[in-house]
Amino acid sequence: MMPTTANTLSIAISASLLLVAGAGHGASLGPGQSATVQPGDAAQTWTMNGARLEVRPGGQTLQIVAQSSSNVILDGA
Repeated sequence: MMPTTANTLSIAISASLLLVAGAGHGASLGPGQSATVQPGDAAQTWTMNGARLEVRPGGQTLQIVAQSSSNVILDGA
């Protein structure tokens, strides 16, 4: 079966949507900043430098990168 222009376009759009969806979300916290992840919050990657992150019971993250002088609290983990 030969691909048509419509099929090719459909495949290209699907591939780009997958790339965007797969990229995930991220948040950065700088010196003195803090955040709390609650149940129901969207899971994301957290990058911190001199900051504080608390993950409450039921909260989810994709990844936590804690650099110099950062505090990570995993409550009920």
